[in-house]
Amino acid sequence: MAIGYLFVCITQVLSGIMRGVGDTMTPMNISIISTVVIRVPIAYLLAYLTDHQYPEVLFISLVISWVLGGPITIAFYAKGSCKKKGPSL
Repeated sequence: MAIGYLFVCITQVLSGIMRGVGDTMTPMNISIISTVVIRVPIAYLLAYLTDHQYPEVLFISLVISWVLGGPITIAFYAKGSCKKKGPSL
């Protein structure tokens, strides 16, 4: 779980920066992707295909979605589209 929290920190900071400059849709879409598209199917597949108990499956799917969500957030931040949406002075 500790490794996953490093990626959560990256995601939260970069998402906060994007929201702060006015780009609220990108962090929301990244959150939906990492939760609905990545975490839920992984939890379901792990629970269905293995004989793991519920807590282990949940923790594994959380860490995987956090580790994959971090680079997705970094990629969208590095792309720089959020920097163009900042307030005009």
